[in-house]
Amino acid sequence: MFNKVKIEEMKIRYYIQTLIAVAALMNTSCANENEYTENASNKQIEFSVNKNIAPISRASIKTTWGDTDQFSIISMVKTDDVWSILINKESVSKNSDGNWITAKQHYWPNQKQQLDFYGYYPAATLENLITSVIATQAPTFNYTVSNEESNQVDILGAHVTYGNSQFATTIPLEFQHLQTAIYVKMADGSKVGTIKSISITNANSVGTFDYATMGWSNQNTPVTYSRTLNYASSGTDGGTYLVPATNPLLLLPQTLSDDSRINIVFTDTEGDHTMSYTPTALQKTLVGGYALELSISVTSLYTIELTSKVINWLDGGLTNGELKSK
Repeated sequence: MFNKVKIEEMKIRYYIQTLIAVAALMNTSCANENEYTENASNKQIEFSVNKNIAPISRASIKTTWGDTDQFSIISMVKTDDVWSILINKESVSKNSDGNWITAKQHYWPNQKQQLDFYGYYPAATLENLITSVIATQAPTFNYTVSNEESNQVDILGAHVTYGNSQFATTIPLEFQHLQTAIYVKMADGSKVGTIKSISITNANSVGTFDYATMGWSNQNTPVTYSRTLNYASSGTDGGTYLVPATNPLLLLPQTLSDDSRINIVFTDTEGDHTMSYTPTALQKTLVGGYALELSISVTSLYTIELTSKVINWLDGGLTNGELKSK
């Protein structure tokens, strides 16, 4: 009788231990179900960046990525119709061999149906805005473009996709500026006097960026963007930049509302004059990755003459789409 009871106790203990082991295994599986298991014998993943585009520093504009620069990367891989996270918001820096790699080594998948890489810069600005990384969808983030000059940040993004049979020894990330730059320069024949400031009113400051489309949506919260200039115009200074490419006004890509205006405060011997200009339909269209260059002059009647064109950022960099101009 004693042996029989003992055997039953042992069976129960074994059964409980088995259940605990199975539960632990299931928890481990659930915790890692969206993480891809890598094969370290495969080619290590390395990156390159487009050399003719670089983030703007308020002190100067870079012409290339520096050896000490860093950006961050997210990557998803699809195998057997299942999406997994390969790289989750990891920093990328340049090593002694000149290759851009993550601190933790990652390797090309054995088999894949699709492999996506999403780059972003600067990580200090965007890292906390990408609140969650989901294996089945491209990253998104909400961003507010500050209307204070000292707080404006040039944010960059890149996306590259590899299909089933595609492979690259080094993954080229073609970063682009995600905002619209505004340059302002003098046109010939302006009235002699001092242009004290320029502003763009009722421009949306908040939007959602989606890597799936590399575009913005849900733009809202209109504010005024202004720049103090105090520039004394001689009237023969056409071509002189008041807001240059080295320190542009940054705006969220959008179509400005009908209430938006371009205002200038101008002063001469007659005193201060506040002038307002209503942008045309083309001038209201702010395209991400491009610059809107405004050429301005003040007439003898204290009105604004303004022409514009949409150009590449003056860093020789790459942009999306075809060049548009007025």
